[in-house]
Amino acid sequence: FAVRRLRLRPSHAVLAWKGTGLSRPEVNAQVSRSIQTPPASSATRPVRATCEIIEEPRELTTVATMKQTFAVAATEFRSLRRTAQTWFVVTVAVGAGLAPFVYYSVAHGIRSGYGATAGSVSPRFLIHGFGDLTLLAMMAGVVLLAVDALARDRRDRIADAVDARPLSNLSLVAGRTAALVLAAWLAPTLLTLATLVLGAATVATGFWTGDFVEPWSLASFLLLDAPVALATWTALVVFLRLAFGSVWAAAATAFTLLALQVWALFALPAWLLPVVSLLPRFAAISSDVLPAFADGSVVQRFALLLLAGGVLCLAAAALAQRTRRDDGAKAQAATGVVLGSLGAAFLAFPLAQAAQERTERAGWIAAHQARQGAPGFDIEHLAAQVAIDPGRRLRLDATLRVRTVVQKDALVFRFNPGMVVAHVGWSLAAALPCAERPGDGRRSDLRTP
Repeated sequence: FAVRRLRLRPSHAVLAWKGTGLSRPEVNAQVSRSIQTPPASSATRPVRATCEIIEEPRELTTVATMKQTFAVAATEFRSLRRTAQTWFVVTVAVGAGLAPFVYYSVAHGIRSGYGATAGSVSPRFLIHGFGDLTLLAMMAGVVLLAVDALARDRRDRIADAVDARPLSNLSLVAGRTAALVLAAWLAPTLLTLATLVLGAATVATGFWTGDFVEPWSLASFLLLDAPVALATWTALVVFLRLAFGSVWAAAATAFTLLALQVWALFALPAWLLPVVSLLPRFAAISSDVLPAFADGSVVQRFALLLLAGGVLCLAAAALAQRTRRDDGAKAQAATGVVLGSLGAAFLAFPLAQAAQERTERAGWIAAHQARQGAPGFDIEHLAAQVAIDPGRRLRLDATLRVRTVVQKDALVFRFNPGMVVAHVGWSLAAALPCAERPGDGRRSDLRTP
């Protein structure tokens, strides 16, 4: 503990201590120092006093650290909840998602009377379209809220009082980040409630437009996609603010990264976007036939959380380098590097899987293109019975009537991997059709039973 302010009188001294300045071994020991008062005057006379620390600070346990983090988060969230800036940003973000929802509801209601493709604009299946617009708007708002929250203490002249509290830098940074994430999560929560209210009103009144959002995709958006994206982005913004020190530099860098994220949503190939984007299911269409709460991008989201934890640890270390000394800064920096490395390693798995799938698709295309010049046949009639077991099996019982110009002893059908021919019936007894699967080069003769 270092002396913050000292006022001496002839009989006693009033000391205010600040929890920085000395290392823990020095604090744990009983420290005595001599304090010389200012020169004598008519009001004071020279006094030599000895100050001794008689209460040693205790090492905080994990539970105590978590309690401190929760206390900081609760206090910061109360402050955010009372500011007009928070509700302005949340209102704009909700409007950014609710306006497309209403538009698609009206468009679906109008087109469903005459268009067979009206289902493509049904808001029931587009939560990852208009919902992600809310997240993007809220990410921009997080930049404003974060730089304002970190500067509020100095503006309100309570920075010294906050620094005097026996909190670690990690507890302080993590608590404030958690409060910012919770405040940002209000936007997708209010958007979800708005869609439920509009859907319930439509069903109750029998109005010609509007519907409930598919429940599994809505739950995935609210409980999985939104928290992970907002937590990762908020941790990055807090780190930039503490690392740069300048509000303008941090805000400019954050908005530049957000602009690159928006550009990537439209410029990156479809196989790479779910790996590197904070919104891995941007504009994805959900389904009533095959509902899913969590798809294959769960590993990517876990990697993002590891990266967010690493960035928070680095932010705490950056705070120790600038304004608030902490003996655990080196350990926090090392933990941040380890968590960041683990997050990058976990991201390598979905990236390798996506690259493998892309290579497999390229093999399919090459195999199909190699057969394009071969003599083919015309399908004159097709009748099929389809049995769908969602997520497990698709059974197709089809009857084809084909016509070919050249006399053939065999017909060649090309199927993508995953389609297995179980039975072939042929009207010409001499014909021996051949089935070929692109990509693996295997051929199988299917004789007429």
